[in-house]
Amino acid sequence: MIWNRSGVWYGYRGTLSVNRPAHIGLNAGFTLLELLLALSLSALLLSVLAYASSTISTQWNRQNDLLQDDVEQALYLLRLERALQGMFPYTYRPEGDTRPSLLIAGSEDALIWVSTLSPGEMGRLNVWRLRNSTEGILLDRAPLAGGFSEETMNWGSMEKVPGFAAIRIRYAAFSDADKSLKWFEEWPSQNEAKTATELPRAVQISFFRQKRVIQEQHAELDLMALVKAVRPRGSEL
Repeated sequence: MIWNRSGVWYGYRGTLSVNRPAHIGLNAGFTLLELLLALSLSALLLSVLAYASSTISTQWNRQNDLLQDDVEQALYLLRLERALQGMFPYTYRPEGDTRPSLLIAGSEDALIWVSTLSPGEMGRLNVWRLRNSTEGILLDRAPLAGGFSEETMNWGSMEKVPGFAAIRIRYAAFSDADKSLKWFEEWPSQNEAKTATELPRAVQISFFRQKRVIQEQHAELDLMALVKAVRPRGSEL
């Protein structure tokens, strides 16, 4: 009821009520199903991101390893080419032989030669040795002092050629008859005596990925080096 200050009655006051929506309590937070769905989506997204990151990292490491192998391979081939170009006509007397001979022995699978290239030791001759083996392609060298004996040489640490498994070596001699180069599978060649009287005019090394080299098989890489000095100066062999 409503009364004024004078005591006059105006009637009954209307009842005021606030109607709250019946569903307001249901939307006050996330349901358990919504939370589980959100967690599942987050876990799936994290898994995808982790897989993508791992794949990119693996590809990056693989490309980096390939690039590093290519750099090492290029440096090795460059040094080998320079060592062949610096082939030196060094003469010595083999045991049991009175005639001097050039220090070189070459076949399809191996080559021993003297070179003016001497890393870290300027102006010194070195004996280089390149060959096939069960471990791959091996290269080592030894300082040349006095005579030569492969068994007693102070060979340094062996290096393995990266990226290849076998080599095939050929040697070129100049033919006076037709004024051209002829290739041989060993040196001294069949046209010479058992002891070498001159160095080959060129050496070609074919590199293969497989250990078993077939004659008709195409090489992955061919390296050819021209020899500057083929005969010793002021010496008769």
